[in-house]
Amino acid sequence: MYKQFFSSSDLLLWPVIGFGIFFTVFLVVLFRVLVLRRSRDEWHDLAVMPLDSDETAVHSDEKERI
Repeated sequence: MYKQFFSSSDLLLWPVIGFGIFFTVFLVVLFRVLVLRRSRDEWHDLAVMPLDSDETAVHSDEKERI
């Protein structure tokens, strides 16, 4: 049933194009994260960013109320 529908329909082209665009963007993001990533020092700075300042995100008074 589906084979007969898609063999006579042009609707199959759009999902293939959409998948191609998604797959291309996915590979570009994956390449950027794995290959062109920043140095380890920059990753560490990003990882500790919220704890970098002297102020804490939640004060001890607010923790007790939560």
